Amino acid sequence: MYRHAAALPCVALLAWLGGTLGASALIKIEFPVARFYSDSKTVRAAVVTSVDAAHGVIELKPTNTFKGGAAPARLRLLLVAPTDLLPRVAVNQPVALFGGPTDGQGAAIVHLADTWLLAQGEPDATPPTLRIVQKYDAARAFPGRTAALVRLLTAMQAGPSPLADKIEQACLGGGVREIANLAVKPTFLESMDLNQDTRPDLLVGTAEGAKLFLAAGTGYTDATTAWGLSGLTAAHATSGDVNADGRPDLLLGTNLLVRQGDTFIRADTTLPLPPEAEWLAVALADVTRDGKADIVVLLKSGERVTLTNPGTAGKPWTRSARQLWEGDSGVAAQFAADWGENATLHVLVARRGGLFRYAAAADGEPETSFPQLTGTAWPPKLTLDGQPAGAVKCVALDLDGNGQRDALLLTSTSGITLLNRGFGAYYTDNAIHFKLRPQPPAALPFALTPGTLLAGGACQPDELPRQNLLVLTEEGRLYELINTPVQKP
Repeated sequence: MYRHAAALPCVALLAWLGGTLGASALIKIEFPVARFYSDSKTVRAAVVTSVDAAHGVIELKPTNTFKGGAAPARLRLLLVAPTDLLPRVAVNQPVALFGGPTDGQGAAIVHLADTWLLAQGEPDATPPTLRIVQKYDAARAFPGRTAALVRLLTAMQAGPSPLADKIEQACLGGGVREIANLAVKPTFLESMDLNQDTRPDLLVGTAEGAKLFLAAGTGYTDATTAWGLSGLTAAHATSGDVNADGRPDLLLGTNLLVRQGDTFIRADTTLPLPPEAEWLAVALADVTRDGKADIVVLLKSGERVTLTNPGTAGKPWTRSARQLWEGDSGVAAQFAADWGENATLHVLVARRGGLFRYAAAADGEPETSFPQLTGTAWPPKLTLDGQPAGAVKCVALDLDGNGQRDALLLTSTSGITLLNRGFGAYYTDNAIHFKLRPQPPAALPFALTPGTLLAGGACQPDELPRQNLLVLTEEGRLYELINTPVQKP
């Protein structure tokens, strides 16, 4: 039975159980980038060579022709409107152009300074010139940056568009089952495949220390002592390959543990990390692109702290830091390698005003807001400030089976799913998230309280391997929401 309404913050899960949707549904872009590509006689990329802000003149040098004949040596844009875009245009920025005055079409669609625009060719102009007069409502086709769009066009030149333009969003339609009673009062939950049997193992925080549970049969067995983790306390945990041996190592708080056989030993190093009480999220991943995992910690204050892997045991890890935002504190965050424009580590951060993405690497793209991720406005009723501790949760898992992790964000009254299209773009799905109801539509065997912990689970063995969702209650009972599609009637 459910507890009373105040004890159910993660209500977004309720609608996924018991076939409450009734039928699966398709999210589809009616006019995708692939349509722009096929309908245009020419598709080109260019780079800005000069900007005359006083007259709205932007000079371009074509760099790639993805479709159509040879490009002219120069192109020109006259930005009549929107004039507020001009301060965002700078030399060396990329530009994408669909159609234009050199292909007989005259009209063109332009992507400049991360903005879709409509343009018309200027007759008999030298160099060939496009007059931009208004924005173009195509953000849902591709909401991201111009640089990412150019990379997408490069991929499209070689074959079909790799950007997902339709996704079956209905998921988690296979019900719920209890798979273990871990007999702990958990403080954190991380799932990872430590013994490489394709089944998720669990690192669970407790007041007495971290616990390691290995998948065994249909349940889990406690392997904390056998794997050398007894007595280690932490508030956060993550895994990654720090010594490039192909096996996951662990970071438990400020303790780095290196894999040796079927056990872990503490690394001979002191990590210059801030106190765990300041942490919002942590990742052990290669952000310097040298094949060895570095440590990235995001603080609640918005500071990103990076410890660069020295590559040799016993040598110090180099610390660097950068303030990603100022002012409000982050309330939830999650790192994933699939979430950026170029398949590198990024973090999604829930804080006042919505959901934001940041690159883990120092040379990554700048802050990206929810509209730039999805092409849609942040749902006004989905508030993130003023939530009780632990009520906001951000989980990474592959819900639709396309091989890229999606994001599930839950608050005390609502939630939203971001379905990963690739190239840093997402669909949003809030149709399956309902507001808190005194009488929920399906009876769960557990209450979703602020202390409830969520993590990605096993993949379904079908042609689209969707990932299950693990739910660990405050009492230590572990449930699995089976991620099979909701069946059509």
